[in-house]
Amino acid sequence: MRKDEEQWMKDTATTCTVVGALIVTIVFAAVFTILGVLMFLEILTSRYAEEDFHESLPRKMIIGLSNLFFSITAMMIAFSPALSLMLHEQ
Repeated sequence: MRKDEEQWMKDTATTCTVVGALIVTIVFAAVFTILGVLMFLEILTSRYAEEDFHESLPRKMIIGLSNLFFSITAMMIAFSPALSLMLHEQ
């Protein structure tokens, strides 16, 4: 009976670790995604004056695209260990 309880505890702890890793993956990627979304919202709500096209809008577009690329990279970096944790048991 002790062996069964020990195995149950290990299985439960492993499952909870995987769930925690997945949550961290989502939160880690969401932080950088929000920054990109805010930049694109600033572009959409811009007044589109002539001087904005020379400096403000291109800068916002570059920052937004950089944040978008960084959020995709962060999501893949965070997702890979979570996936390897899940597949390691199999």
